[in-house]
Amino acid sequence: MTTSGTGSHAAHARWTAPTMGRAGMIADILAAVQTHQSVLIDGEVGLGLEAVRDAVADAAIADGWRVIAPGELVRAQSGARLLLIGDLADLGSAEAGAFIALRSRSSVPFVLSRRPAQSFEGSAPLDRRIGAAGAVRFTLEPLTPEECDLLVDEQVNRGDVPRDVSPVERRWIWTTSGGFPRIAAALLHDLIRADDAPPGPIALSRGTVLEATTIVNAQPPLLRTLGVALLPLIGVGVARLRRSFDAVELSLLFESNAVTQVDEVLRIPMPLQAAWRLQGDTHRLQDPAREVLVDICTAVSVDAGCSEGEVFAAVNALAIDHELRVVVGEDTHFAVLSAGMWAARRRGDNALAAALARRIVTAFPARACELTRIAARGEDDDLAEYTRELRDGELSMTPSQLWTWVLSLRTVMTGDRSGVVGFLSEVREHLPATRADSVDELSRAAQAADALEAGDWEEAAALADALVGDESAAVTARYRALAVGAAVAAVRLDHDALHRVDRMFVTVRRQHTLSGQLSDDFATRTQASVAMYIALAFVGSGLARSAEALDYENTMITRAMVAGDGPLLLPSLITRMLSSMETADARELQAIVRFLRRNAGSELGRGIVAIIDSPRPGGERRRGMSRFVRYGIGSVRALTIGLRSSTADFGSALRAIGEPATPLVQLGLAFVNAATGTGPIAPDRGSTALESHTVPGALRDYLLGRERSDPETLMSAASVLLAAGAAQATEAALNAVLSAADDDEDLARRVRSMRRVAGSRVPDRSRAQQALTQRERQVALLAAQGMRNGDIARRLYLSIRTVESHLYRAKRKLLIPRESLQLSMLLREPERRQADRIGDLRDSQIRRIREADTTDEASDSGEAV
Repeated sequence: MTTSGTGSHAAHARWTAPTMGRAGMIADILAAVQTHQSVLIDGEVGLGLEAVRDAVADAAIADGWRVIAPGELVRAQSGARLLLIGDLADLGSAEAGAFIALRSRSSVPFVLSRRPAQSFEGSAPLDRRIGAAGAVRFTLEPLTPEECDLLVDEQVNRGDVPRDVSPVERRWIWTTSGGFPRIAAALLHDLIRADDAPPGPIALSRGTVLEATTIVNAQPPLLRTLGVALLPLIGVGVARLRRSFDAVELSLLFESNAVTQVDEVLRIPMPLQAAWRLQGDTHRLQDPAREVLVDICTAVSVDAGCSEGEVFAAVNALAIDHELRVVVGEDTHFAVLSAGMWAARRRGDNALAAALARRIVTAFPARACELTRIAARGEDDDLAEYTRELRDGELSMTPSQLWTWVLSLRTVMTGDRSGVVGFLSEVREHLPATRADSVDELSRAAQAADALEAGDWEEAAALADALVGDESAAVTARYRALAVGAAVAAVRLDHDALHRVDRMFVTVRRQHTLSGQLSDDFATRTQASVAMYIALAFVGSGLARSAEALDYENTMITRAMVAGDGPLLLPSLITRMLSSMETADARELQAIVRFLRRNAGSELGRGIVAIIDSPRPGGERRRGMSRFVRYGIGSVRALTIGLRSSTADFGSALRAIGEPATPLVQLGLAFVNAATGTGPIAPDRGSTALESHTVPGALRDYLLGRERSDPETLMSAASVLLAAGAAQATEAALNAVLSAADDDEDLARRVRSMRRVAGSRVPDRSRAQQALTQRERQVALLAAQGMRNGDIARRLYLSIRTVESHLYRAKRKLLIPRESLQLSMLLREPERRQADRIGDLRDSQIRRIREADTTDEASDSGEAV
């Protein structure tokens, strides 16, 4: 009988020893023991054999069993409810004989572990003597995400860590640990320690590396040598590896889980990479690895096709291995460095791209054109200069290299950028006829973005729809057109159109077949960015995203974390941040802010961190934003932070968007005027396609209910607004219900019930919040992002006592404890004008939204063509 031990009986088990995420398996083992069945657990070192045995022993003792270890067998006396727990390797001949004697007198089940896993056919005589063939077998595999969550929960509940851990942090622990329980537990503590560390990637502790080293050292010498040889090949396709390495040895190493393959690509979790590096010299390539890298370099040189990961592996190897540089020659060396430079630019990693460009300028000065020099200086792409160099024949590239370079350029996806269409027209002249259609499609996508920026929604939608519907069009052009289509639908507040865009995005993704080419990796990055724009359009229109969209978001976050790909992770994190704002999930929002601080390696990441750090935007950042991004972020802020704060704040946030003719702004301001009695009740007759369960739909229903004196429509609006956390808006709707109810006792009862639910959310006007000073707000904002007092003190050059004093006063003024300190509250916290400090503060002044809000600070990162 064999099982994987993923049962759901954990709730029935009782133990105090850490289960390390194996609660389901432990419960299943205990269930087998209760029926006097013996259990054999197979598993590699590091997968938690000891933890499982200890937890089973703990629970069995609590259940009345007399547990003995293999070393106690010789002296053990027979008796009822006797249970042997240990490792098969500790069971020698004497112990086995004693155990057999015990079993001859009474039923004595065992729970034994062993490594490595093997079939019972041809098993050792000892296995047969103790009756292992009849035992229930369990096999330990790496933790699943759900089991890793159980491990984290257990650590939090036991008080081993001082705070809860958000879903995105849990996913990082799982992907980085490789599913090894003890590494996961060590990484959890590394994550918590990083709260007090300066911004940057989470540093691995000595304990984490030692846990990984234990796993690596358990491998046979042959496999340890193989693991070291594979280190320079992380990110390379496994099919390439099998052509140069022994297939059997590779399979054995993969079975150990110390080296893994994900989507047929070699991956090694970060702690295990550190452990493998301790095994030998990683600065000299072994012959099979060099053979693989020569193949990759040659493939790049002759346009045979390589993935992004393979290009970067070759770039890194060329930097450390002189023999590889000699073998491939200067032309191939130059081609690989150029491809790496383009790929780094496409990733948004300008620092890496600049370093590679400087290597090209140094090693191949005669070949360095202005394109390379621009990259070496870390400057933005100069499309006018590129057009001139192409026209004058100064760029020496094959057609395939030229096409790859064009795909790597980062241009604004939902806004206009001068010179794109002209540049693409020149590119078209230098590519074969087979590429002409693809260039034309990219040009049409750029024209759609231009129309969007100009406010010509009809033209933008027509161009985008035609391109998206053309299944023969280049996938990158279709993705870009989808971003434009989502933007147009959001600006029009067209919920039906947004759902169509979302469904088409799923369709295009499924039609996009990957072939291991660099262009495919570029398209995948564009895909992740388009998902971010669609999420911005959805949340900015008050729509909840589909389950499939959320699954895609989780998939991309996991994929990026497994690959250690920060630039790919960034758009997915921003997408998750939008979801957190929509659901008011402060814990997840704060965790994402921490991740952005630690991993702000790209321009977009640094821009987001700058927004968080600097609440007052600069004019240059305003100019760098596309029109849709300004609108999208403004609408998200209005529908979340603004509406939850107060009706007045909602109106101020709507006006700050700067698009008074858009349906959302008009609808929202009509609601504000009607709710505050400052204007007529003016329903928007063109907004009938809005979904009633959304905030915009509720605003429309409120206006219609007021106009028609329809209490049921008003109650429906109040329910939606209450669910959205809009306390004042809910109260306005409930007041309107009572006015229209005509002394209807049933409606009055329903209103009272809803008010009880909403009571904690309705502001207490007798205790108005006071505005913070600049320093109090600065300290509180950092605390709301999860920083510790010591970290805040170091960052602001203050004493810890001063930080505590500022934080105490901020909490008193905001009427909240520190644990309730949220970014959304601080981003809407008003500044007192100098005149307000004399005399009483009026309620309307207290609730002012800062005119220069963080909406203006987001910069449109730009995406590849």
